Amino acid sequence: MLRRNMEMSIYDQGGEAFLVFPTSGGRHSEFADRGMVNILRAPIEAGALQLFCVDTVNATGWYNKRRSPAARVRLQDSYERYILQEVIPLARSKNAGATLGALGASLGGYHAMNLALRHPGVFRRALTLGGAFDIRRFLDGHFDHAVLEQNPPDYLPRLEDGPRLDHCRAARLILAAGEHDFLLDENGRFSETLASRGIPHTLDVWGDGAAHDWPWWQRMAAKHLAA
Repeated sequence: MLRRNMEMSIYDQGGEAFLVFPTSGGRHSEFADRGMVNILRAPIEAGALQLFCVDTVNATGWYNKRRSPAARVRLQDSYERYILQEVIPLARSKNAGATLGALGASLGGYHAMNLALRHPGVFRRALTLGGAFDIRRFLDGHFDHAVLEQNPPDYLPRLEDGPRLDHCRAARLILAAGEHDFLLDENGRFSETLASRGIPHTLDVWGDGAAHDWPWWQRMAAKHLAA
């Protein structure tokens, strides 16, 4: 069962609001601890950017081998309900008129992109930094409808034309990754999946030795959020 008193770090002086998801073993404080909040301090203090940095259930879910694959997916479903029913109303209460985006690095990129594509009428923007998108790596070969519904590479090709796909096509989606990021190929494949459904997006591949690490993600965040 998902505990309902999960912690959160909030930076909210107004402006566009982003839900920020940590990396695999990260907590809500990771964005500050890794210097990301400092990189974005100017737009935050100017009232142009709000950050709602949340915890995840990665450790008790995707990485918990004692939990069955099906139970890991059910926990993700519960976590999504927590985001929709508790975190988003809190963000709206801080600034009802703010547009809402999702942001995450590495596995945090999965959470950000998955929520943005599953609920594109809620999230108008998503930015992933060295993002992972395919959760089948955690499921020991298990696959069913519940997995499909939480795995963007599986559900996007099956998504029928209609309001949800229209909203996806209207969102601003950015996949940023370094040329030496071990997830670069996965970002390329996911970019192709988005393109196959006519979903506009940007695949921002960084050169100059860019890899899967925080110093590069700081620069990517500054480019896309602090400009």
